[in-house]
Amino acid sequence: GKEMFFLEAGQVQVIKATPDGIKVMVELGKGNFFGEMALLEKNGKRSAGILATTFCDVQVLSKKDFDEIMEEWPEYLPRFMAVLLQRKEDMKKREEADKTAGAGAGAKKVEVEILAEFDSSAWQAYVEIYNRSWKTGEKDADLLEAFARREGALGHLRMGVARHEGVPVAAQFWTVERGTAFIHKLAYDEEFKRLSAGTTLSAALFEHVIDIDAVATVDFGTGQDGYKRDWMDTERLRYTLTCIDPLQPAAWRLLARKLADRLASRLRRG
Repeated sequence: GKEMFFLEAGQVQVIKATPDGIKVMVELGKGNFFGEMALLEKNGKRSAGILATTFCDVQVLSKKDFDEIMEEWPEYLPRFMAVLLQRKEDMKKREEADKTAGAGAGAKKVEVEILAEFDSSAWQAYVEIYNRSWKTGEKDADLLEAFARREGALGHLRMGVARHEGVPVAAQFWTVERGTAFIHKLAYDEEFKRLSAGTTLSAALFEHVIDIDAVATVDFGTGQDGYKRDWMDTERLRYTLTCIDPLQPAAWRLLARKLADRLASRLRRG
């Protein structure tokens, strides 16, 4: 990160990915700021994410401007550092409390692995999880595997696997190219749905492609799945164009179905 943000209006949650899912660390309102830790860390890596719970109006301060302000008015640095250290301490206490509560309740955890090259065992884990998930069978499994192998050879593959006590329970297949991360496939074993392994794995992959691959866009592909609406902030319409040659007998069945669908749509509208 290269900016920090001042909240002029609205509310946000500071969130963090944990083995048990996404945790809300703290809620911030008008007059607060966030993103400051990345300005002071050498690698600029952010330690948490931000989720807006209402419409927000924010002011942005770049690292360049921040450094200039601290150089011009060094007396403000101790105050700023005091706030930063207090926030780090509060977050550490919250994480320790969550760990203690989880251990006391016998909480189940998942371990996440992200691979940037094709791995046969990881791919087999994905196939097995996909077959145990809520999704229908993969029609072109061989083609998909060939695509994954090719993307792995090119360095584009990002394969994520979440395991519970060594057993794969969730898997996702992403690729990264030209500043965009593409989500191709994701699934989790419904027997372990309570672990929120899919959510934890998504958060880990988001963190990887944003912080390490430095992508500007994450593309969820097409579809109306609920999880896509939960994660994405922009929806772009896509249209399907079907070309039919009425002179070809093989096309008549498709043409008849299209005409029937159109008639049914008109009847429903009255």
